[in-house]
Amino acid sequence: MALTDFYKDIIFLNKISQSDGLGGIEFVYIEGVKFKGVITRESNTQIRIAEQEGLKAVYTLSTSKSIQIDFGDLIKYEGKVYKVVSNKNELQTPHFSNLDLQQYIVEKYEVWWL
Repeated sequence: MALTDFYKDIIFLNKISQSDGLGGIEFVYIEGVKFKGVITRESNTQIRIAEQEGLKAVYTLSTSKSIQIDFGDLIKYEGKVYKVVSNKNELQTPHFSNLDLQQYIVEKYEVWWL
């Protein structure tokens, strides 16, 4: 089985501004473009110890190198929202590799609007 067999739909959440009806503005998030990928929880010992000491749980997003993802992007996966906390090119296969894979570190992002 290939890693891509486990890929599911992931949705970008786009931040937009709109009138609040009282002369001001409010920011809302709407669902944007879908792409394929998978999010898994990091499980090495150092991360588990850090989580027990209060650090947020860490997850890895795996997807195709053709997908442009930026630090701070919000994405929705299986009904939960995650925030990208790493940069592109930190974790990806070399350009000469046949494996089309890049990875990002993400963390759960608590939202009130879902």
